[in-house]
Amino acid sequence: LEAAARRGDPGGAAASAAAEAAAAEAERLAARRDEMRAEASAAAEEIAALEARRERAAAEAETAEAAAAAAGKEGGVVEAASAIVAQASQKLRDAENELAVVRGLLKKEREAHAAARERIAQLEGGGAGGGAAGPQSRA
Repeated sequence: LEAAARRGDPGGAAASAAAEAAAAEAERLAARRDEMRAEASAAAEEIAALEARRERAAAEAETAEAAAAAAGKEGGVVEAASAIVAQASQKLRDAENELAVVRGLLKKEREAHAAARERIAQLEGGGAGGGAAGPQSRA
């Protein structure tokens, strides 16, 4: 293509320009892929932290329930334990809601990453065949 461009062949120059544009697009998509990997990693760490927080809240709720059951008929202790259980349950619901949001964001990031990966495969494969000849995507 470069030889054709040097000879003044306009088709060769256009093909060379298209190849350069595809290479630039591939680099841009590879950079975006790396950004998305970092974001997905951070989201996975946040999910792990939220799950640990949820487990701690569940353990606190169980402890408070056990203390309330052990207290038996003592009204003040039961009311205090009930308040502790309600508070722990609210913390658990909040943590579960946060976890659901982060999981949703992570799912969107994974989908965007897969689309970027497919686009890179199409560009690397010359754009022909719809990316079927490119590398297999890992989900």
